[in-house]
Amino acid sequence: MTRGLATDVEGFARFLNECDRIILTTHMTPDGDGLGSELALYRFLKKRDKDVRILNCSSVPPDLRFLTRSGEVLTFQKGKHEPLVEGAGSIIAFDLGGAGRLGRMEAPVRAAQAPKALLDHHIFANDLFDLLFVEAQASSSAELTYRVIKHMGGKITQDIAEPLYIGIVQDTGSFNYNSTSPYTHRMAAEFLEAGVNPYRIWKKLHCQKPFDRVRLMGLNIARIDLHASGRVAALKVDLEFLKQNKGEVRDAFEVVNHFLSIQGVDVGCLALQIGSEKTKFSLRSAGTFDVHAIAAEYGGGGHRFAAGFTVDERVLSEIYDEIVGRLVRLVRED
Repeated sequence: MTRGLATDVEGFARFLNECDRIILTTHMTPDGDGLGSELALYRFLKKRDKDVRILNCSSVPPDLRFLTRSGEVLTFQKGKHEPLVEGAGSIIAFDLGGAGRLGRMEAPVRAAQAPKALLDHHIFANDLFDLLFVEAQASSSAELTYRVIKHMGGKITQDIAEPLYIGIVQDTGSFNYNSTSPYTHRMAAEFLEAGVNPYRIWKKLHCQKPFDRVRLMGLNIARIDLHASGRVAALKVDLEFLKQNKGEVRDAFEVVNHFLSIQGVDVGCLALQIGSEKTKFSLRSAGTFDVHAIAAEYGGGGHRFAAGFTVDERVLSEIYDEIVGRLVRLVRED
């Protein structure tokens, strides 16, 4: 971190108590953790009569829309929402993993005079936020949000518990990743006691996918390449392939979760083209190799065993071969 005052749950709660005209936001193409965290805090603050809004650079993904109520989440439109950001009393970002992931909102957020706070469990070089509640060992940003609400005396009602539960479920791999702890399960128990239905959540998240999306997953899995005697799994997905197979960029990300299910694989790499000379990399490790170190070299962030970064002005094939080569050398040095 190169800027900003690090704080704990008490300091973050104090900040919330003192500010108003609050804008909450998260990263591009929000997942369950980013969206769940901001929804939970939004609903809590609304009950305290705070002037608070959620404004994201991307719309809510179809498989998470069941979480939201009408009017809760605004999608940033250039030429319309800049005054809202400019007039904010404070801006809070969740689960960001890097300022660039604010997308179209990065410029107006940087220009805003309001104090800016970050709640996150990703480590990255910060040059934007004034207050940082960041704990890399936390299971999720939802966990940190839960702690803030509890510290402020909030009651975990069903409408708050459900988005927090989804955030934790998604970021712990359904309570399977190393970040899962007894505390994680105690939180989940409290959410269930508040009325969360795990079966309903599972059905909503995993059993409502369009056929084309499932088909795309199968095509991508079939195209995974193995390197270093099967220790590195890698896949590149270009825009032409997505167009031919009626896929969207956000749909292609799902394949990254399958790399480590392959016997013998230590690290996985997804290279996803998101522009003519722009590629997003998602790296995964089975628990031995630090992929965050590689991501950080390219300006990215994340965790030791799950990290990502975006490369501009490099063609996909060139940068893909470079990163796969780095991963092959990484596992062979063991």
